[in-house]
Amino acid sequence: MPPHQPSPRIAGAGARPSSSQGPYHPGNDFQDAAATWAEAYADAGALLEAAKAWFAEECSALDDDVAEFTDAVAHRRLGDAWDVAKRRSGLIVGVAVPALVLLRFPGAAVWVLRGAVPLITGVVGVVAQVVLRNPRLLPVFAGVIRQLGGGLWSRA
Repeated sequence: MPPHQPSPRIAGAGARPSSSQGPYHPGNDFQDAAATWAEAYADAGALLEAAKAWFAEECSALDDDVAEFTDAVAHRRLGDAWDVAKRRSGLIVGVAVPALVLLRFPGAAVWVLRGAVPLITGVVGVVAQVVLRNPRLLPVFAGVIRQLGGGLWSRA
């Protein structure tokens, strides 16, 4: 494909073709913009419906898991309860544990906001400055991030 023509993917997304393909007609701008926004609105509606369906399905699955967990604990089937806890570990670690810590130790929230967050931000900033200024460290740091992120992603 010659370099002056847009790729088919961009042209199909509603982009105006380059000036070498024809004359410019200012009357088409409104029609092109309206068609693009109508298509985007239809896509957004489809995404919203898909999100609603996913949320309803996830809420129903969570209700089923809570009922299964409660029943397993009530009948002392701890292996089944452990399986449910492993299946919902992200929810437990991301919501339940911080909520329990904040309810039990309210001063911890103040400590985290006033002390730990600025300290962590400063350390990350210093490390980023050192890595960005040394071109030899950049591939090493990118590899570490890739390994760490890939490991966390595969475990989730």
